[in-house]
Amino acid sequence: MIAVGLFFNVICPFFITVFEWNLNYSFSVYVGTGYLLYLMIGWMINRKDIPLKWRICLYVISIAGLIIHAVGTYYVSVEAGEVLRTYKGYLNLPCFMNAPGVFLLIKEIGKKLMEKKAFNSVVTFLGKYTFPIYLIHWYFLHISIDLLHMDNTTLLYRIVMPWVFIACSIALTWVMRKCPVIRRIVP
Repeated sequence: MIAVGLFFNVICPFFITVFEWNLNYSFSVYVGTGYLLYLMIGWMINRKDIPLKWRICLYVISIAGLIIHAVGTYYVSVEAGEVLRTYKGYLNLPCFMNAPGVFLLIKEIGKKLMEKKAFNSVVTFLGKYTFPIYLIHWYFLHISIDLLHMDNTTLLYRIVMPWVFIACSIALTWVMRKCPVIRRIVP
């Protein structure tokens, strides 16, 4: 099902866009569409014991996806004079090529890192705040862009501000959890 979903929902539309084929392609397999594919790929990698040669193959595909994303975006954007999204997007082929390698890397090194006390304590601390970070960071993102008029295209913004948003989300959640009335509704 993963292969069928990837072929019809990711690979075919990607090649039609990249090679500018004049096709009216609207076929889709709804069982394996969108972000659900990430869930299925992650579940498969988590549940199966993957031999070394297939792990290497997945890492190579992941690196190839990163190269396609970077090089492809660079070349089509230089020609157009602006950043084009042909190779970008979470539902695009280069990102789906990256995902299995990332999932596998997390699976392989996650077990070893959790044995270390310092790493385990950081993960345990952040574990209490992951859902609030997910819910709240969007507001900080829009405050920084809309109210503070920050340029979200700069490299400094892209590297530093996510960490600032995470810290602010944790701080706000911590404060909200200290208020007796709000504590009952804050996850």
